[in-house]
Amino acid sequence: MAYEIDLLDGGTGAIKSSAAIHTGVGPTYSDGTDFDLDSNIVVLGGAVGSQLTMFGASLPGVAPAYPESDFPTVGPAPAVPRIGIGTPNPSDAVLTRALTLTSSVGSSGSPIANYQYGWASGAGSAVAPATKLQKCRANTQCRLSYAATTPNSTWTLFARAIDASGARSGWSSTVIQTPKAPILIALGDSVTSGHHFSFGDTTTICEDPTYGYPFYLDAALLKALPPAWRSQSSYSNFADSGFSIGPSGPGGNVLNGGTDACGHSGIPSPAVAASAALHANAGTPAVGSWNRVVITGGIDQTNWGQVLTTIATNTAANKATYSSAAACASYIKSNWDGYSPGASSITTDTQQLLSLLQSPSSGDPSATITWQSYYNVAGSGQVFAFPAGVRVPSKLAKQPVVPQACQAGVAAALQQLNNLIVAGLNDPSEFVSIESSLDGHNNLIQPIFADVTVKPVQLFQPSGWPHPNSSGSLAIAKLLQP
Repeated sequence: MAYEIDLLDGGTGAIKSSAAIHTGVGPTYSDGTDFDLDSNIVVLGGAVGSQLTMFGASLPGVAPAYPESDFPTVGPAPAVPRIGIGTPNPSDAVLTRALTLTSSVGSSGSPIANYQYGWASGAGSAVAPATKLQKCRANTQCRLSYAATTPNSTWTLFARAIDASGARSGWSSTVIQTPKAPILIALGDSVTSGHHFSFGDTTTICEDPTYGYPFYLDAALLKALPPAWRSQSSYSNFADSGFSIGPSGPGGNVLNGGTDACGHSGIPSPAVAASAALHANAGTPAVGSWNRVVITGGIDQTNWGQVLTTIATNTAANKATYSSAAACASYIKSNWDGYSPGASSITTDTQQLLSLLQSPSSGDPSATITWQSYYNVAGSGQVFAFPAGVRVPSKLAKQPVVPQACQAGVAAALQQLNNLIVAGLNDPSEFVSIESSLDGHNNLIQPIFADVTVKPVQLFQPSGWPHPNSSGSLAIAKLLQP
């Protein structure tokens, strides 16, 4: 008995070759596809992207080189899909991108139901995916995971269409250079810089990248990455204690650099350094990475530190207890310059900083930028003697240097500051409140040391209080984890 077998191109439907054969005969076509009708097996030898038909009927077969003992494309299958990888976006989950796959139905008219796709290392040598297949439904936004790949290396992405009848197209492919591993950048003031003067310290440390919340956040982000990506990821902390966002603050600032709270001078612009690091890792906006930036800033653009210090010093010296909520709120309202018209510089400086970080030419427009709030320090500030061994007067030891009665006045001031910051943020960036993790938790705040041998009692400056201790830093990091 004789049969006519046509070998069709999977994309165009054009006949590549035809043959009239008899059962028991296994001719080899020029592209390396063998037919053996007695064993009812079709073995592919280079006919990727082709359709095999016999008067429109599908031929069963097995292609061992394909994953999941995949059948070669037979019958009226869909066309191989076109592949489009989305532009990097700050909203992308780590190691994912948007993926667009489009195909057309085969001659049967059966609609496209879903797509399968996967990776193979290198370019040109593979004919099918070597990693676990990913999938998505047709007419939905597909997501592509890079988890099975390695950073900054050449990989081939394969995709195929499957219609409602189960017919599969051949594999289409595109060769790409994977992005570099994501980096974490920390920027801003003392809450982010890891400022501390706590138990075991002999002096104030203004910048410690292993103490603040970014250190714990980095550990969590690294743990979530596959080993190949984890080994090439990094964390850099450019935050400086006492820095405002822009030059309108009293000391150094993120945009221009300057002198920190410990008197270290000549610090170059943290914003420029952070932007350069982001840009170097992103490569180009078309490549990007999954870089992340965390920031606290704005409080040092006001005299908030002076206001708190006055409340704390007077409380410690028993000059004023601010036991009345109205009295404390009135003092803050009258003395904090965050309520003045000049505080609007916080908004404009925030805009300028984001513009630099997100610049396509000098930063990374695809970076995820998270700006953290501050927290309410009312009810905190436990006084300890320094050096140790000196007895702290019982009344001073039992009362916080910022009374709980100040809670409402502090909350109102923080809301004013939040409004000024948020007004300067753009849509891709996000503002996250960390108040729930620290408000009312004196055990998460560093102590305040004082020389209690003199009168009035002298608080050591710059103090570790009111910054988070290591447990407080960990609590903030947990709020920021994906």
